[in-house]
Amino acid sequence: DINGSDGKPLAVDVALFGPEDASKVFFNINGVHGLESYPGAAAQLALLENGVLAELPDDCSVVLIHNLNPFGWAYHCQRNENNADINRNFIDFDNAPKAGDIINNIADAIAIEEMSLGALHNATQKLYGLSTGDSGNAFSKAIMVGQFENPESLKFGGFKPEWSNDVLRKIASKYVAKAERIVFLDWHTGLGDYGKHFYLPFWQEGTESWDRTVRMWGEEGVREGSAGIMNDSDASDDASSSQINGLTLQAIVDANPDAVICGGVIEVGTVPFELIVQATILDHWVRQKIGDDSSDVRYWREQTRTMFAPRDPWWEQRALDQAADVYEKMLAELTID
Repeated sequence: DINGSDGKPLAVDVALFGPEDASKVFFNINGVHGLESYPGAAAQLALLENGVLAELPDDCSVVLIHNLNPFGWAYHCQRNENNADINRNFIDFDNAPKAGDIINNIADAIAIEEMSLGALHNATQKLYGLSTGDSGNAFSKAIMVGQFENPESLKFGGFKPEWSNDVLRKIASKYVAKAERIVFLDWHTGLGDYGKHFYLPFWQEGTESWDRTVRMWGEEGVREGSAGIMNDSDASDDASSSQINGLTLQAIVDANPDAVICGGVIEVGTVPFELIVQATILDHWVRQKIGDDSSDVRYWREQTRTMFAPRDPWWEQRALDQAADVYEKMLAELTID
């Protein structure tokens, strides 16, 4: 029941190509982090326009979801109407992890009364201080696992399943519950070299999910992206075993735990990591300023968008070119036994 800045109701767009009960499904999301939607949305539009979805092989379908977090898209922020990060929301809330004091310390570090370059620099340095030394392990765990206690701190996953969570689970139960094979892609921006794809797979090496993901994305990229995010424990099946918690991927796994799933997240690189940290802090600040249309807030809102979706024709075209290539490979994977 929440409206956008234009007063119109917010919604998630879904398009199905192929049979509803296909055994092989390509499931593609964008907009989990609101303002990161731009290259993913453009890639989906280009895929629609090139005509390939009108000629899918038998028993194959494609599900495109545009803007899973419409509030973030409409208001130019990463998080949703309840300040939640949708990509930490897919958990068992009866057993939500407790992050402890580090969460409030992070909230204090990123709290900025009046935004300036100096204030942003100081907040960034405070965060770096928390990420090292005695608090380093607690900081890393809170970022990777998410926290479910303080909406004003980083990686707040919500107090309960969010509206977008419910929507995605309904879509997944309708379109992937009968699938034997699912090729999954969730578009994001931020991490990686400028304009280049950075791959985040969530599968243990040696599983069929890993092998199929490598075939689509290349071994070098898959290994680079999986370093540091996978648990060290061995896996005997294809289940996700990422240290990152509450991902949208969990909705797909829960809808069909017996399917072979491959793929994961693709980030389109924007700015160096330190600037991504600053952009995340800025995102929290401008999120508090919704409804404020002053020139200062507009300026900082635009800086946030530029860090997550640069208005650079070269960057935009490179993102589209790489997306066309990855779509071709991921759609081909549907037909490989």
